[in-house]
Amino acid sequence: MKILKDEVASLQQALQQLQQQHDGAQSRCVDLEGKLLAVMRRADAADEKLLQIEGTREEMRAIENDFKLKMKNLYDKRVKELEAVQRELETSKEDGKGQTRPTTATRRR
Repeated sequence: MKILKDEVASLQQALQQLQQQHDGAQSRCVDLEGKLLAVMRRADAADEKLLQIEGTREEMRAIENDFKLKMKNLYDKRVKELEAVQRELETSKEDGKGQTRPTTATRRR
């Protein structure tokens, strides 16, 4: 009987130690879960910021492309004006006039 009582006491002590280990592990799991949730919130915030940056980058590209297109159109317009002035000068030289009057395109400068 004494042996059984000792064995029961030993098992109860082992059970108590296991319960303490379980409680400690459960506490660590709760801590880790909180840390994991914090990391997930930071990851979500980083993803949101990345999407915002990508949107801004897309807007900047659109603005840059629009600017380049406007500059090209202005350049092409100016080239056409200069070509018209050059043709006018060549025509007047061929006609023998010698001197030419300034055209609208040259007066704008």
